[in-house]
Amino acid sequence: MGLRGCQPHRRERAVADLEAMIGRRELWGHRLPGERELAGELGISRGTLQRALELLEARGLVLRRHGSGTFAAGRDEVQRAGARQAGRLAILAAAHCRQARGWTYYGDMLKGALRGCRRHGVQAEVLALEEVWLPFDRLRAPSEVEGPGPGPAWPRLKDSAGFVVVERDDPALVRRILRLRRGPVAMLDSTFRDLPVIGVVDGSFEGARRAVLHLLHLGHRRIAYFAPGEAPEAPHEKTQGYQAALAEAAVACDPQLVFHARDEAAGEQAAAAVARLLALADPPTALFAGTDRRALAAVRALEARGRRVGADFAVIGFGDSAWRSGESDRLSSVRIHTRQMGEAAVQAVLAAGRAPTARTVIVADRLILRQSTCRREHCGRARRAAGAPASREA
Repeated sequence: MGLRGCQPHRRERAVADLEAMIGRRELWGHRLPGERELAGELGISRGTLQRALELLEARGLVLRRHGSGTFAAGRDEVQRAGARQAGRLAILAAAHCRQARGWTYYGDMLKGALRGCRRHGVQAEVLALEEVWLPFDRLRAPSEVEGPGPGPAWPRLKDSAGFVVVERDDPALVRRILRLRRGPVAMLDSTFRDLPVIGVVDGSFEGARRAVLHLLHLGHRRIAYFAPGEAPEAPHEKTQGYQAALAEAAVACDPQLVFHARDEAAGEQAAAAVARLLALADPPTALFAGTDRRALAAVRALEARGRRVGADFAVIGFGDSAWRSGESDRLSSVRIHTRQMGEAAVQAVLAAGRAPTARTVIVADRLILRQSTCRREHCGRARRAAGAPASREA
C-alpha cells in the first residue's frame, strides 16, 4: 500500500504516537499487538496505521514478517536508525542527469530517488559527481595518485548517513565512500559482487524472456536478436533471457540470427545485419533487440528493404525509452521502471543497517505491446499480398 492516500500531517502524527506507545510499553524487540488493537489504542483508522507502519519499516524501526506479525526493532537497531535520520542522504548524479529536460533514463532514476526521500521524510542533497570525484586529468597533482580522486565537494559526503550513486559504475569511487564508514551505499543500475553495496537493477533476464516468449506465442520460430553491448565471455542477462525463452519452447538458438553491434555504429551496422538476415535461406520473421535504440535502427533498416513492421515483421525493443522520449509511439518494448528503481534505492538505504552489506534489489520490468508486433501467419499473407515469396516455416 502506498503512502499517497494519507495526509502527511496525519501520517507523521500517527508515526510519532506509535513510536511513543512502543517506548511506553517497552515493546522494542518484541511483537506488536494486532492492527485492530493498535488502531483502537491510537484512535486512528487501520489504513492510517498501515501507512505509519510502512514508514517506520522504511526507517528500520519495525519489521513485518508475513505470517508472524509486526515486530518492533531492538534498541540497537533503533539507535542506528536514529543516527541515520539525524543525517541526510547524499545522492550523487552527473550533470546531465540533473539538468536534463524531459525524460531521460538516469534523470528519471534521480527523480525517483528524490521522490523516495520526500515520501520517507528524509533530507537529501544532490551532489554533482563531477565535483565529488574528479577524473584523472583534473587532479592538481596527478603524479601523486593513481587514477581519479576526490574533488572539491568530497568533504560534504562526511555529513551524510547514506548514499545513492546514479549511473557511475566506478569501484574506486565506491571503495572510497565505504571507507568513510558513514552508512550504506546503493548503486542505481549497477552493482559490484566483491563490494558491500546495495545494487538496484531492473529485471533484464525476466523482461527479455517474456518478450521472446510473447513472440513465440505469436507463432514466430525464427527470432533474430540484436544484443546489447556485452563481452562474449560474459553474456548479458538479456541474452540469457533470450536463450532461456527459446529453450522453453524447444527452439534451437541459431547463431546466424544473433547480431552484436557497437553502440556508436548501431544504425550503420543494423542495416548490414538486416540485409544479411533477410538473405538467409530461412530468414527471421521477428526480432528482439536489447535496447530501443537498436530496435529502431532495425525497424528503419527493415522498412528500407520493404518490410512492414507490425504487418509482415515483428519487433520488440527494451527499455521503452523510444516511447517515453517521444521518438516512437509504435514500438513494443520492455519497460524499465526507472523512477521506481530510484525510490527502491532510497528505501533500501533507509532499511539497511549502519554496517554495509551486499544486497541486490531487482525492480521487475513490464512488457508493453504496441503496433510493431504481429502474428507469424500474418507475415506470410502480407508478404504474398505484396508479391514477395514467403519464407519457410521453421
